Amino acid sequence: QKQVSGLHLATPKTAYRIFSGKTSKNSSQGTNPLNGVILDYHLPKTEDSLEVTLEIFKENQLIRSYSSKKEKAFKSWPGGPGPIKALPKKEGFNRFHWDMRRQQLPSVEGVFVYGNYQGSRVAPGVYSARLSYDNQVKEVSITILPNPNLATTVEDFEAQQELLVKIETNIRKTHQTVTHMRKVQKQLHHYLQVLDGNPAYEELIDKATAIDEKLKAWEQELIQPKQKTFQDVINFHNKLNAEWMYLKEFVDAEDPEITQGAIERYRDLEQQWTMQSKALNKIIEEDFNAFEEAFKKANVPALVYPELASESAD
Repeated sequence: QKQVSGLHLATPKTAYRIFSGKTSKNSSQGTNPLNGVILDYHLPKTEDSLEVTLEIFKENQLIRSYSSKKEKAFKSWPGGPGPIKALPKKEGFNRFHWDMRRQQLPSVEGVFVYGNYQGSRVAPGVYSARLSYDNQVKEVSITILPNPNLATTVEDFEAQQELLVKIETNIRKTHQTVTHMRKVQKQLHHYLQVLDGNPAYEELIDKATAIDEKLKAWEQELIQPKQKTFQDVINFHNKLNAEWMYLKEFVDAEDPEITQGAIERYRDLEQQWTMQSKALNKIIEEDFNAFEEAFKKANVPALVYPELASESAD
């Protein structure tokens, strides 16, 4: 066996885009190999302060990135995303599995979604893996071939990938916009709490309350707050974000040929998102601006405190 020292990334075997199921534990059946690409790498003496990164590229476009640093701020809740896998970082040989998927999708904190936050799978083709550690970089080529049992064309995969990227873009927009608007609501709640009961700021309080109610109603068109477990999906219908995620899973199939139903469903959801975007822009342009003007006019001090009761002198 070849002696390896220093940083090294082995060129992986050619992979096939085959979606085999994961063998259950304690099964008497044969074990399926992992879907995707196995990457073997060698690290010299490791230090806690140094980070290992692995990046997957399609030409010059970053597809997926991993790090040896674990997510310190990771929070888990029912219907939320799972933790992002950290790169192993031990002195000597390490092994890591890329599942042929893009980056994990963002979530809205605490929101239940009966769906999969994993990124969609890439098409067959040539990719590159870049390993970085201690100012050293190693790069190798990755080849993914289609399932030879499927009679599919390059055009089929291109159409599937184009639609998947569009769907993921809309999921990101939806979740990120809801998260941003929740931050606005926190600011409004702060002002409502600080200014509560002060008649000098009555107009400001009314405008903040109105915006808060409009944002709540707008958000509930995008996410379903009443879903807490998978059983609630029956009683409380999915909203736009869950419908996007379901469509992603449907289109992200081993056979890349897109059905007409999937195309039509995408158009329906895109139309809904456009409508909700316009509704939010109206709130921002009209209500936000009116609140800011009233806020400037009210001349709210940096510190607002209740009036102290005057003590009568004896």
